[in-house]
Amino acid sequence: MGIDLRYEQIREGFVKKFNLPILKQLLLISFFSSFLANIDGGGAFLIPLIFGAYIVYQFYEKRQRLKFVTYFFPFIFLIIFFTAGGSFLIHFNGESSISDTNILIKIFTGLCSAYVVLITIWLFSKGQLKSFQFLILTIMIPIPYFLGLQSMAERVEIFLFYFLFNTGLSLAISNYFLPLKIKSINE
Repeated sequence: MGIDLRYEQIREGFVKKFNLPILKQLLLISFFSSFLANIDGGGAFLIPLIFGAYIVYQFYEKRQRLKFVTYFFPFIFLIIFFTAGGSFLIHFNGESSISDTNILIKIFTGLCSAYVVLITIWLFSKGQLKSFQFLILTIMIPIPYFLGLQSMAERVEIFLFYFLFNTGLSLAISNYFLPLKIKSINE
């Protein structure tokens, strides 16, 4: 009896913090786009294009979509992906890649990417940024790094890395779009 009451309290709290229809679709996109990372020769580069296209087609009016956002927004995500959220600026001392030994630099790079994605969504939409969204990212993004997963590794490892990373990003995005109604798939 006490367990059922506790479950309902947790469920109500979760529903108040996240837009569940959006979260379900984002998690589905995270799952399938993580499989794309398994494609040899750069399947991981398709992930930001898929996320960008989903956000454009889900949350922007038709007029905005057709003007510039359809072509512009997914490629902004791709640029963020290539530059690791701007954290490539750390390595002006001649290093060409992030050291495999320093996990804090890897986590910082992942957090920079996630923060820049969230701020970019905020710049191109009418929502409000909250500290809770940054807290979600700060807690969820380091998980794949702490598990020792790498973004450019073997098949299972790359899938798990991108799935965990995109799940953290999906939680923050669903909280960002909490006040919005989601469009029906049939429309």
